[in-house]
Amino acid sequence: EYELYCCNLADRVAAIGDSLAEHLINLGVDPEKISIIPNGVDVDEFKPQKKEDRVIKEHDLNGKLVFGFIGSVTKYEGLDYFFKAYALYTKKYKDTHFLLVGDGPALQELRDLVQELNIESFVTFIGRVPHDQVKQYYSVIDVFPFPRINAKVCRLVTPLKPYEVMGMGKLPLVSDIPALREMVLNDRTGLIFKAENVQSLLECLEKSKDLVELGKSSREWVVENRNWSQLVHKYNNVYKFE
Repeated sequence: EYELYCCNLADRVAAIGDSLAEHLINLGVDPEKISIIPNGVDVDEFKPQKKEDRVIKEHDLNGKLVFGFIGSVTKYEGLDYFFKAYALYTKKYKDTHFLLVGDGPALQELRDLVQELNIESFVTFIGRVPHDQVKQYYSVIDVFPFPRINAKVCRLVTPLKPYEVMGMGKLPLVSDIPALREMVLNDRTGLIFKAENVQSLLECLEKSKDLVELGKSSREWVVENRNWSQLVHKYNNVYKFE
């Protein structure tokens, strides 16, 4: 209620995505004072780089299609749906591995699920790593699933991570909740699957193995449309007083 009060009180409101802007309008905020300035990425910081040999050797990734997640491990990330789909995927495709880099409240539950699904040999829990090593793990991961669940915060907020992986020329897979759907052009810069749907996610995983090269298109799109150095200038109109 207080956030809504602030939006109504303010002269201008900047929303980080279409879904959030639409939500504010539905709550009564004047659409005339809303500017949509999307989240973006520093494309000079997040850019394609050579795969890190150390990580490849340490985790025996050579010749494998590597899926991965880097970030805070929470329930709303929907990684339990991913592992259920991945367990089915590994029954058919053996040259694959998944790296989970990070920590969080849902981590132990995911460890238990991986054991229950009997896919320990296909999954490595890296844990937290120093900030200066994060990109080493980004470099070796080919496909990044973002199976966020259909929760309110997920529907409204566009996360930064998909743009970071796109900036690095990687292939993003996203669930079809509004905030994520507006970040990816299906079959052009990434792939979209039904949220909280294991079968749809499995089909997306199978499709992704032949479409890793779409990561190049995702990089090109981000450079042109979600580059912070360009997006920041849109704030000039927000703070322009007349």
